[in-house]
Amino acid sequence: IALNASIWRSFNHPEHDLRADAARVNVPALLIWGENDPVIPGEIALKVVKIIPGAKLVLMNTGHSPFAEAPEDFLKHVTSFLESLP
Repeated sequence: IALNASIWRSFNHPEHDLRADAARVNVPALLIWGENDPVIPGEIALKVVKIIPGAKLVLMNTGHSPFAEAPEDFLKHVTSFLESLP
């Protein structure tokens, strides 16, 4: 529990702000986000996808873990994305 708490607290540190790094991503990127995420709200996804050049966003009707909450749909989105790559 202490380790988990310290990891979550660390996200508030300025050195964990990766927005500048995200803007330099130069490979295809797929963001799959849970619309009902109680930890990182879906509105954040709309901001993140604008930062990463050419990123694609899928909002799923899940919470924080789309891959675990709706694995078949998650895999469908990942597979479609991968198949779309040159």
